[in-house]
Amino acid sequence: MTTWRDRASSPAQDDLDGLLDHALRYAEDRLSEGGFAPVAFTLDVDGTVSLTAAGWDEGSGPPPAAEVLEGLRVALRSARDHFRAVAVVLDAAMPDGSDVVQVDLEHAEGQALTVLMPYVRTADGVETADLRAVTGQPRIWV
Repeated sequence: MTTWRDRASSPAQDDLDGLLDHALRYAEDRLSEGGFAPVAFTLDVDGTVSLTAAGWDEGSGPPPAAEVLEGLRVALRSARDHFRAVAVVLDAAMPDGSDVVQVDLEHAEGQALTVLMPYVRTADGVETADLRAVTGQPRIWV
């Protein structure tokens, strides 16, 4: 079976693996604090990783997650020439109602994948399960 790694250069694999690591560490930290709005990690052409979060008016509170997510994607698309790769991270629910951290990874070379990290809240915090990766839908380099 062919995987995304078979079609990606070694540098692209390293870029996406590094962003995934940043994204999952961020998500685990935020889940232990209660949750998080969608954010993005970017890897610029010089190799610097940055966190991008949507801002909103304190008086009106955070907009719906779908609005934040779309706003992030629009901003990333408009600046994509400055990036080698991006990871959009969100706290999501599966159709069966179970909770997952979803990381949508994309590389300028054309790779797109979605990594899901199932989790459950327990009395002691958050327990995560094995990661699952599926082919993703390009949203930044389209």
